[in-house]
Amino acid sequence: MISTPRSSAASAAELYPSAAPTALPLAERLGRAASFLIFEPDSEGHPREWLEHLLHFAVAADNLGTLWFVVAPELAPLLADAIPTAKRASIRVLALQPFERSLCCHRALAVSGFARLMVMRRYLRLTGAGAGHFLSVDPARFSSIA
Repeated sequence: MISTPRSSAASAAELYPSAAPTALPLAERLGRAASFLIFEPDSEGHPREWLEHLLHFAVAADNLGTLWFVVAPELAPLLADAIPTAKRASIRVLALQPFERSLCCHRALAVSGFARLMVMRRYLRLTGAGAGHFLSVDPARFSSIA
């Protein structure tokens, strides 16, 4: 028997049921409060500004779940002070340990890259966050690879 190919008009949801879009927020799809971690060991330059923008967005958002900021020790108090009392249960700030920060900001790319991965994994376990985001990668370190 010769089978006929599916119509090209078939939707992605028909072909791939698991890829069907859903209107449920992430927290409802997970069946628990979603938890997300943002990791940034650098304290100088743009990372501070980016973290402040993300914090302001998080403060304005509803049904966010729990958002963790794992940042350089110099930035932790500044971010923590900017969180309104009503949002302190859902937006949390942790300061990296000095040793962690020094490894994550090491001049050698092999050291800093591996350290960032391992420290991120450690804080994902400690916080129970379901996902993590490296805020930035220092391109100056990549210029010395060639």
